[in-house]
Amino acid sequence: MNSIDYSTANNKRELYPDILRIIASILVITLHGINTYFTTPANYGADLWWITVFINEITRVGVPLFFMLSGYLLLSDPKTEDVFLFYKKRFSKLIIPFLAASILYYVYYRLLLGEPVFSFLFIKQFFNKGTAHHLWYFYSIFLMYLLFPFIKMILKSCEGKRHQVLLTLMLLFLFTFQVTIKPFINAIVGDSLYFYLSDDGITGYFGYALLGYILGHYRIKKPLGTVIILLGIASFVSFSVLNGNNILIERKFIWNGGYTINHYLEAAAVFVCAKALFSQDFAQKHPRLTKISAYLSSLTFSVYLIHIIVLAFSRHILTPVLRIVSVGVYLTLTIIATLVISFSLSAIWKTVSGYLKKKKLQLK
Repeated sequence: MNSIDYSTANNKRELYPDILRIIASILVITLHGINTYFTTPANYGADLWWITVFINEITRVGVPLFFMLSGYLLLSDPKTEDVFLFYKKRFSKLIIPFLAASILYYVYYRLLLGEPVFSFLFIKQFFNKGTAHHLWYFYSIFLMYLLFPFIKMILKSCEGKRHQVLLTLMLLFLFTFQVTIKPFINAIVGDSLYFYLSDDGITGYFGYALLGYILGHYRIKKPLGTVIILLGIASFVSFSVLNGNNILIERKFIWNGGYTINHYLEAAAVFVCAKALFSQDFAQKHPRLTKISAYLSSLTFSVYLIHIIVLAFSRHILTPVLRIVSVGVYLTLTIIATLVISFSLSAIWKTVSGYLKKKKLQLK
């Protein structure tokens, strides 16, 4: 979600990555907005709950879209091959905000629970999955950044486009077999047969990065693009129903995993659809939309960091509204408030930090 140059070879900024980044942010906030209601057993089977089942299915492609954009943009960039320059540029933009967010959320939750702020718990959480549940993303993206330069070198070493496509597809298969393909096979065959290779790891999420590189770097012709979109739609409908019924009967969320096959299909469909709709020709005809999208896209990193606290605040101030509106309206208002406040605060921070940087340069 950090700032990445979306310019193409002819130095014209691409629109669809900005659109996808904004969509991904909206999906992530919507997912977190409905998650408490969706996972509460008392709500299972209700009409509103079934609506959240379908919303849950599509919103879970938000983070995969972030991974796909990183894969496409960074693996397409020749500068990624310069290992030390890449590490310096990428990690310097992530580490300080990540540390600040980790401390902020740790203090927030300790005060909220009435627990001591100064304790070993911070170290324990920091080296696990983070002090807040959404910060797990950074642990995965850090590992991806370590691998990107070497994957880029491998891709460059291929001679000819066909070899490069083949190698990329092979890498995609290797990265997704353990955490996407294998669980799908095991779910189909049931208890009669079980495939085991190794423990789950980063491979599934890196598969999204490679998928994003394939779909973004290469031209997707209309027949193939149509097939990908149709598969995504079919996956959305079928796995929503499957997931809902599975929760009702077995109380298990087996299709909610970050890299299950349904999310690969749906994320690919959204990516291809956005790439087709918001092409370079579309961007040239709508320069104002391109400019607004670029600005909103630049805010999404901060939005992701702060939206959990903003969501808690929105829920708190809107709780009295539950006396006069339905739960569905309350959830909708909460999500909208979180989006508006998060983007507004991020815009203010961008303006202030830009001003301070300008002043610092003037002093030099």
